[in-house]
Amino acid sequence: MIFFENVSKLYRSAKDSNPDSQDSSHHSAAVNNLSLKLEPGKTHVFIGPSGCGKSTLLRLIAGLEAPTSGTVKVKGQIPTHIPPKVYARNIGYVIQEGGLFPHLSVYENLSIGPFGTQLTRTEQSERINARIEELLQLVHLEKLFLKRFPHQLSGGQRQRVALARALMHDPGYLLLDEPLGALDPVVRSDLQQSLKEIFQSLKKTVVLVTHDLMEAATLGNTLYLMNKGSVVQSGTFKDIHLNPHDDFVRTFITAQKPSQEFLDLWN
Repeated sequence: MIFFENVSKLYRSAKDSNPDSQDSSHHSAAVNNLSLKLEPGKTHVFIGPSGCGKSTLLRLIAGLEAPTSGTVKVKGQIPTHIPPKVYARNIGYVIQEGGLFPHLSVYENLSIGPFGTQLTRTEQSERINARIEELLQLVHLEKLFLKRFPHQLSGGQRQRVALARALMHDPGYLLLDEPLGALDPVVRSDLQQSLKEIFQSLKKTVVLVTHDLMEAATLGNTLYLMNKGSVVQSGTFKDIHLNPHDDFVRTFITAQKPSQEFLDLWN
């Protein structure tokens, strides 16, 4: 369970020249008094315009930032109260460009970090190789890619490697920040279907951020539409499309221009 209780995250305004200022008028809220429960084993997709706070939510879950006020708990624990190396092993994180180390091969990117501190080097190597083989099958990549470097891969291939790396230590939670945003439409559509199958097979708690409503509908069990740091409506795509809560939701859906063919799949 991921739990937000009255969570706000404030950042100083660019116009505020005093770094020690406590004046709330000099701060903007990336997340605004949010209370939310994310059920385990489901895919939760946060959507909304740029600056609405969805990526900040991911950083709060990942323990990369602490809330200004309120409480974030993941499996009953506060992320920033846990040693980063310990907490990181239970969190898989994929960013838009993949975040692969350019000077390392695919194999080296996947095998970074200890894999069982009580194991001998030989045992660690055997376990790493077995896990890599398992993940390559999961993300539909052949072994020949292991010797390649990130610049030798297509955008879609880099994202598949990034996903495999995020899953390397079998984390309980998978966070994805616009993972397909930089890909062309054809590759993006193909990867959406792959991700959907992977999420369904793993049954992990997934939190994904995107600005694309159709992508959210394809991947998510529950969608959360955000605006100005708050969730303005949540539910399935059908719930949100047929019963928009306000003009913002209605305008956001219209601006996405979902095709009639796509709408027919959900209505």
